[in-house]
Amino acid sequence: MIQFLVSEKQKKNDYNVFSQLLNVLKYSPMEGLKLCLAEFCKTLLDPDAKEGRNEFVDAFFDKLVIKLTDSLSQPLPYHRESAALSQHLILDVLTHSIKSHPSKACFFIVHSRLLATLEVLYRSPLKHIRLDMLRLFKAFIATKEELVLQYVVDQKLFRPIFALAKRTTRDNLLHSAILSLFDYIGKENIKTLLEHLSQMNIEELNFSNATLTKRLMEKIERVRAEDKSRGLGGKRTQEVEDQHETVIKF
Repeated sequence: MIQFLVSEKQKKNDYNVFSQLLNVLKYSPMEGLKLCLAEFCKTLLDPDAKEGRNEFVDAFFDKLVIKLTDSLSQPLPYHRESAALSQHLILDVLTHSIKSHPSKACFFIVHSRLLATLEVLYRSPLKHIRLDMLRLFKAFIATKEELVLQYVVDQKLFRPIFALAKRTTRDNLLHSAILSLFDYIGKENIKTLLEHLSQMNIEELNFSNATLTKRLMEKIERVRAEDKSRGLGGKRTQEVEDQHETVIKF
């Protein structure tokens, strides 16, 4: 099957067979079929050495992933439940692709500005879609690639997460997912993001977990103290952004 999907005939036809399968995943009202197709996509993206797998992964990130994600930021149509399932499955496949092929996936996301485009999904009326976005973002930063971290800072991708945290009721699943995200950043000591968060009013989020909040704030205060001792003060944010702008050209 993989050999057929990456055959010369399919390349010449712009991978039309797999493109049609993606259209079914995006638009079909048949939920069972969409679930099967999502699992099929994830299986094809599994990082193993089967013949043709590398060629498919290259084709996926070069040609196909843009077709998979182009409907995500569109308003939900009349058939809301079916469209919401498609959104959920596409975000799940995308998250899986980051975990399986972090460098290729992150290169696509950075240079397509996908996460900035998908900010609207943090305001989805559906809680599970907002959770999917948090999982996607966490998988993205978990790569710890400097290109990724700089992109997060440059595009100010924490702003919609802050806004989501402020309007989320404490002690529910969504609040726990946001806590988990910030706890991960602190535990992994992701310096670039801690430096960025040190310039934001994270205290105003009023997290419910006092231990986690204390641990995270200690990390951030340490970064602020280091900045102050170096005489950076409030200039750091602009300096970091200027530095990042020279690295990433959009």
